[in-house]
Amino acid sequence: MLRLGAAILSPLRTRFDENKALSPRPSSTPIYSSLGADYVDIEPPEDYARDARIEVMRRATESLKETGPGDEQLQLLNDIHRIMSEDSDTKDVFREMDGFLAIMNILSSQRPPELDAQSAAIPDVKSLGDNHVVRLVFAILSQAIKGHPRNRKSFETLVGYQLLHRSLETLIHSHLLTLPQVLGYLFAFAMQDFGLCDLFLSFDHSPALDPTTIDAKIATMESRIFFALHNPAAIVCMFRLLSLASPSISHATLRIIERIVFASHRNQALLNQIGLAGILFEYLHSGPELPPSELPIVRKTFRRILEMGASIQHSRSMFQSALKLTPPSTFSINSSVLEYTKFGMRAIGKWPDFISIGCGGPEKVGIELSNAQLLGRTFPGSAGFTYMAWVYIEKLPLTSTTHIQLLNAFGTLPPRILCSLSILPSGYLSYYTTSMREPIIFDPLPPVSPQSGKAPATYTIPIRKWVHITLVHHATRSSSNIRVFLDGALYATHSSPYPKTSPPPVTFFVGNEPAPISPTSHRTHARQSTLSPLSVLGGQDSSAASSPRGHSPAGPVWFLASTHLLLQSIPIELPRLVYTLGPRYAGNFQDALGRFLTYKSSTSLNIAISRMQSVDSATTLTRAMRNGISVKESLVAFAFSPAGEKEGDGAVVLLNAAREGKAREEASVIGDVQVMKFCSLDDAVWTFGGAVVLLRLVELATTESNLVNALSAFADAVNASWKNSEEMERIHGYSSLMSILRNKISIFSLDVFHVLLEFLGLDFGDPENSTIINPIAYQTVALDFSFWSLLPFPIQRLHLSHFQTILQTSRFRTFNAKYRFVKFAAVKKMLYVLQTHMYRDEMVPEVIGALACIARQNFSTEATIKPIVSYLAANLEPGDGFSARSAISAVSQVTAMEKPECQERAEQVLEAFVTILSSDVHMAKFRSAFPAARICLLLLGTHPSPVVASHVLNLVGMMLAKEPSFVRKFEIVSFWSVLKDVLPGAWDPSVHVAIFDVLLGRSSVNANPTLSSTPVVVCPQVFPAILASLDHGLRVMIGVDYANGLLSPHADPSVSLSSAAESSTEVLAEELIELHSASPSFRSLFQGKPTVAAFIKTCKSFIVRVAEGDHLRARTIRISEKLTHLVLMLALDTGVDPVQKDELMEIMRISQHEPLTVIPLTDQPTPPPSRPMSIAGSLRLDILGAVDATRSTSKAVDRTSSWRQLIVNAEKKRLRKAHQDQREYVRQLRRPEEWHDMLHAEEYGLWPVLAELKLWRLDETEGPMRVRKKLQPELSKFYVGSDMRTHGSREISNASAGVDGDAQSVSQPDAPPWEEGYEYGSTNLDDDARWGEDSSEDKNRRVRHELEPHDVIEDVRTVTRIVGVDASPGLLIVGRTHIYMLDGLVQGEEDEIIDARDAPKDILSVPGTMLDVDGRQRAQRWAIEQVSAFSKRTYLFRDVGLEIYFKDSRSILIVFSTRKDRQTIMAKLHIIKMQPLNDLTPVQGGSMRTPLLSRVGARLSVAFQNTDEILSAQRKWQAREISNFSYLCLINQASGRTLNDLTQYPVFPWILKDYVSEELDLANPEIYRDLTKPIGALTTAKREAAELRYVNLLQVEETPFHYGTHFSSSMIVSHFLIRLSPFSHYFKVLQGGDWDLPDRLFTSIKRAWDSASLDSRGDVRELIPEFFMCPEFLLNLSKLDFGTLTASSQKIDSVELPPWAKKDPYLFIDLHRKALESDYVSENLPAWIDLIWGCKQRDQDSINIFHPLSYEGAIDLDSISDPLEKEATAGIIHNFGQTPRKIFFTPHPPRYMDGSTTLPLGVSHGIPEDSHLLLQSSNPVRTIGRRVAYLSVDPWTERPVASRDLMRSWPQSGSEHVEWGFPDKSLRLFVDGKS
Repeated sequence: MLRLGAAILSPLRTRFDENKALSPRPSSTPIYSSLGADYVDIEPPEDYARDARIEVMRRATESLKETGPGDEQLQLLNDIHRIMSEDSDTKDVFREMDGFLAIMNILSSQRPPELDAQSAAIPDVKSLGDNHVVRLVFAILSQAIKGHPRNRKSFETLVGYQLLHRSLETLIHSHLLTLPQVLGYLFAFAMQDFGLCDLFLSFDHSPALDPTTIDAKIATMESRIFFALHNPAAIVCMFRLLSLASPSISHATLRIIERIVFASHRNQALLNQIGLAGILFEYLHSGPELPPSELPIVRKTFRRILEMGASIQHSRSMFQSALKLTPPSTFSINSSVLEYTKFGMRAIGKWPDFISIGCGGPEKVGIELSNAQLLGRTFPGSAGFTYMAWVYIEKLPLTSTTHIQLLNAFGTLPPRILCSLSILPSGYLSYYTTSMREPIIFDPLPPVSPQSGKAPATYTIPIRKWVHITLVHHATRSSSNIRVFLDGALYATHSSPYPKTSPPPVTFFVGNEPAPISPTSHRTHARQSTLSPLSVLGGQDSSAASSPRGHSPAGPVWFLASTHLLLQSIPIELPRLVYTLGPRYAGNFQDALGRFLTYKSSTSLNIAISRMQSVDSATTLTRAMRNGISVKESLVAFAFSPAGEKEGDGAVVLLNAAREGKAREEASVIGDVQVMKFCSLDDAVWTFGGAVVLLRLVELATTESNLVNALSAFADAVNASWKNSEEMERIHGYSSLMSILRNKISIFSLDVFHVLLEFLGLDFGDPENSTIINPIAYQTVALDFSFWSLLPFPIQRLHLSHFQTILQTSRFRTFNAKYRFVKFAAVKKMLYVLQTHMYRDEMVPEVIGALACIARQNFSTEATIKPIVSYLAANLEPGDGFSARSAISAVSQVTAMEKPECQERAEQVLEAFVTILSSDVHMAKFRSAFPAARICLLLLGTHPSPVVASHVLNLVGMMLAKEPSFVRKFEIVSFWSVLKDVLPGAWDPSVHVAIFDVLLGRSSVNANPTLSSTPVVVCPQVFPAILASLDHGLRVMIGVDYANGLLSPHADPSVSLSSAAESSTEVLAEELIELHSASPSFRSLFQGKPTVAAFIKTCKSFIVRVAEGDHLRARTIRISEKLTHLVLMLALDTGVDPVQKDELMEIMRISQHEPLTVIPLTDQPTPPPSRPMSIAGSLRLDILGAVDATRSTSKAVDRTSSWRQLIVNAEKKRLRKAHQDQREYVRQLRRPEEWHDMLHAEEYGLWPVLAELKLWRLDETEGPMRVRKKLQPELSKFYVGSDMRTHGSREISNASAGVDGDAQSVSQPDAPPWEEGYEYGSTNLDDDARWGEDSSEDKNRRVRHELEPHDVIEDVRTVTRIVGVDASPGLLIVGRTHIYMLDGLVQGEEDEIIDARDAPKDILSVPGTMLDVDGRQRAQRWAIEQVSAFSKRTYLFRDVGLEIYFKDSRSILIVFSTRKDRQTIMAKLHIIKMQPLNDLTPVQGGSMRTPLLSRVGARLSVAFQNTDEILSAQRKWQAREISNFSYLCLINQASGRTLNDLTQYPVFPWILKDYVSEELDLANPEIYRDLTKPIGALTTAKREAAELRYVNLLQVEETPFHYGTHFSSSMIVSHFLIRLSPFSHYFKVLQGGDWDLPDRLFTSIKRAWDSASLDSRGDVRELIPEFFMCPEFLLNLSKLDFGTLTASSQKIDSVELPPWAKKDPYLFIDLHRKALESDYVSENLPAWIDLIWGCKQRDQDSINIFHPLSYEGAIDLDSISDPLEKEATAGIIHNFGQTPRKIFFTPHPPRYMDGSTTLPLGVSHGIPEDSHLLLQSSNPVRTIGRRVAYLSVDPWTERPVASRDLMRSWPQSGSEHVEWGFPDKSLRLFVDGKS
């Protein structure tokens, strides 16, 4: 045996010449060596020692295969290991010589030493240690794959770890005590440190489990072990061997695996890559029950691995396990699996795919793009350049000898470093270019302002988090032409001359590289030593925090998610956008970037845009979101990401995503670089179901914890994935979520609330960061008050209080209000809530508080001011103005407000509104929006309550304080006059304070009436109202005294007042006395005669009546004395007119006529309420005696009443619409969820369908010739509609859609009060609609929820959709972008949308139909571009039908009430450029061309667009270019037969009569039916019976016919297809809800033939297309119970077939189809066609006349006026059958039978039918260069179009195709080979 010790030094070149070449040695000299550009790597002299080692390796490996166990084998293994360690080139020889298989064979053949019979029963546990073979095997395997990707790939592919596991398992089974050592070898192999082989021996001293001791031992070992994982698959082998381990070994192994996973994220990623997540989940979910000590370890490890996601297969398995089947046949949540799912979803986005660079070593490691040509451009370019990278630094280098090179560009002409961007060991960014003397070390910019509240800027790059670094170097010479951005924010700037450019090629390097030694390096090192390399996360030293103590390598470990180098500098705004895209984005920024943003990132970017001061900056960002960053892809020098990984020969290379095609570039990988690709749970769930899977988990949650976990998983998956977000919007998933949550009221807890609101954007940890991140979800969820009002009070309060958090507490409140709430109409929704009993009374203050919060932050005219003022105007007046009950139908379950309650809530809203207006900003908006004076007059009304009056006066005072000129505006609208009339009836202490605040200019809402200084009158216009109130109070007091019998009968008994009001009158008198004493300006008010006259009249009346009384109350006397005192003060005032002074003195004399006796007022019954004084009555008082003022006041009052009534009517309509919207919303929630069907779609199928429920139905999809033969699962059986329970009386379910009669009879005012230029005499009505209801009421409001976003309704028609025998009334809506078919809704008499069940019968007048208004109501929609064609159809011989065909191979048949309606819809379809299919008229003959017509599908060939094309089809059939089957399908369709209507189902002939033979001879004409005769005249008996019937009818002068039944009817079709859904349902409908008698069902082909051909009792049915193409209709797949036959007692199951079918329905269909295409049928088919569609359709000689009502044109249903007669006639037509339309008037020509009858005429070779499609040319159709992966058909040329992998050709254009699979994950369109 040749040994290395033989010292073979002779040349061995000749020995290698005859062998295959070895892999070349990698050069250790980099391409940018300092030797210079002219350096040439000269091959050194032959290395004899290397050749000797290679030869020794070759011979040793070969000998190893033949050598058995023993010393020689051990020596060979030692030699192989030693040689491989000395020379890595020998690793290739080891692989090429099948060394891996050799050592695996040795390992599997190892056994422990045999035991002597006298020896101990249990050998030493180290007995395996004496056998060094196993150790050497692992050492050789580790050395062979270390640093050699090709060997690693070869071992994994050719040998694999499965074989290693089985070999070890075999070894362990031979002696169980070998397991600890085997685990040690696996662990040492995994870590590439064979000093750890004996690690597990110390854990097996005792079989007793002592977890604490084991954990302590492992903790002490961590100090000397650096957990750097190299071979992660070995960890999987360890895990799989645990089933053989003792408890202590098992616990120790799991604990060590846990330590490995948590040691570094690199280890975590490597183990995730090999599928450890799936293994751990299987271990937890399906494995044996774990001991209590191990379960937490496995769970913790699994969660850690799951942070980085799991493969799609493992994720699918986890989601499948989330549901478990529980009896009886229902699914329930698996709580533990759901918890794991929640945890995995929570980590979404934390770990993107990345490239791991380095494992701690000091060597050069990274990605090198050599000789990049840059498409001929120089670097750096003339336009500057931009470098961007997403990095995650796990560990900084501990010494200054290694740097993290983010970018190193090296030019070759001449060789030099062009630029270098690196991260120093201190954590600083360093930058160097050729124009610099020494590298720049960037210092961060200071904060923008000290008051910004931001944390101080860090000096180092953060570690242990994903950081986006952008370097922009501008080509200009500005002061800061170098900018560094950190996470999108400007981090540092610097100024430096722009470096000189270098022509290509250029080499780029990204990775770890030893620090360059330069004259300036000592300065850099000195700078680093003075800085503390602190981490942002926790402030720990990076070296201490990165790894265990003692053995941490000095090199860095970091990850790269993506990196881009752009040959152009980008604007300062774009780094923020790139950062917002996140590390998961791997594109080249050429797309509309906005669609890749998640809800959260989009909101963040929008906030940034909203705060930008520059319009140009905002425009730049907005344009980039829509169109990309405006950098051409050719200017992207390189783009690397894990998506660009390419494996070849085991070596990993990275594709430059910026170069494709001929310019494609590949970067090599140097050193320990691992490409980590993950599949996060959100991406995984999107691939196998998307959002519907998450909705299903929420739906099945039945406990609080499960609901929290399911909602949390749902929220994280939607918020973190733009794809799931789009899916939720597409399926209206948020509405479905609310539908689900309505059934979870009982388990809706505070935790659920927190999860739901956090999903919408609330931050409960830091409320200042709360932002509405998902406006669509927020509007659907947070503003669904009908749902929140069902929850407990604490949650209701939290929900209502969150508005304050969003709009007041949050730092982003302006954004939330301006860019979110402005679109929600939240104020209108909350006003609607206040008008119903959604919330209980105790919650109303909270609701109003939330309303005030929203209104304050969104105080715009249309969104807030107008709705609130309208609401107040309609609800504040206590008269007959507005009542919510009048606007809501009596059948509504929403309890309407009674008038007092409505008024009370409106008063609270008014108080909040006035409080809002106390702000100067809001007041300015209010005054600019509307004429404030008229608004105040409107709110005041004619009968204000004290609350209303006081708040209106406060509002007036605030306006006067801001703008004194408002006094004149109030005077113009007669506000002061109206105030004088209405205020007395509302006087109370609050009004007292408010009006004196206005009088004296105290604008504070809560001003203290106590005078603190000399009062000054600023608004004397309110003083008449004060005097009027005093007069009213005094009169009331007189009325009270009269009621108590204390006054004379002259007192007015019509008024009364409470004690509190009397007190207010007394206070008013005292206030007047005090003001007169203290305020000169107040005394000046009495210098006017009218004022004094009014005061005299008031006082004199009161004093005179008091003087007439005999016994008075003490209060009356006190007020009388105070008034007398005030009279005296006025009499002594020098400013009062002398004449009036005399009158005042007269009052004094009256008051002093005699002493008065005081009688205390005893308890008296409360006087009856007095009749409120009307405005007219108060005007008649004429206090000031101004006739003109009275007229003006009266007119103002009248107009105010008219204005109010206008608003009341408008509010009623709006309220009805709101109720209608709410009812429609709830109705949609109650209907079956369509997303359920997606759960069991073929492409998903995540959860199994329960076997007992798995039924099948015939799909509506149509294939060629409009045949339907595709089966789909009966999805409607899987789910029952959600049980939408009604919670109390607060659930909204109904509302009236009509308009109250009083609203119609109200006369409209001349002009609304909102216009400043209003004149009383104006009659202009143009502006009424501004605040009243729009003139065109939205009658289609109820269906707007069904419309696609931004679609507009063009037309709406009530139609009936025909499906088989079912007729579903509904609405056909033609929009601008979509067509909608909504079942269950119709237009009422006034074109409003109503339920079909509530509609009058005449609206649904489709005679003869069986209306289904209670079944499942479908809502279907199609995009306009999906409409392929449409054609007129008849229904029950009424020409009112329309069949619309769609490109998805489906169609619908709808019936209109009139032809006019159909014509209108067809006109709309014409407008959107849809070409109709004209009905085919009968062909009279003639010679026409024969176009290509070999395929006709659901879209119908365009060849049917004129009346001559049926002749073309006929010619093609004659020439045998189309088959008999195809031709029959075409003429069925041409005659109006359709699969959508069972009364006009396609008809096919019986063609065979032999159903008894064992074999079928198709060449024998005796087996065929006589096609020249109708089915009812095949035998003599049947013929004679038909003729007798005809004669008998002729004799009684009735219209004669031969047959009383028909060959085709809905019952015949359902009879044949009874086993196939939906025809099973149709059969039951026709039979009244049950099966027919068993003996009358379709049970046998032969029996059906005998009945049709031999039975003379009237059976004349022909066949249907399914007999020739659909074998499933013969099978009872659904196992329906049809009963038992009477004669044989046999249970009816599948159809009994003829003997020649061999009980195989597929064989029957095949033979039956062949018989249809036989020569006999081809020759005789024209005769049968003449009987059905041709010249013999009503021929007496042919015995072929059916009932006259079966023929088109026999009767016009529309001409029958009697409803009963019309219904009866339609029923006859419907049930009897309809003869097809006659389309041939001359005998049908025969088929040409010359030559080979199975081929087209003139063709000698090929296959039957469409053979021209399969003729193969000698020349290739198209060269694609790769294997054919997909075939499509060009619909125009009908030629196949081939596509290769990752590519699809555009069938209609040979020069266009799309490709995908690029490193940037793009989808690209190529035209003529160019992208």
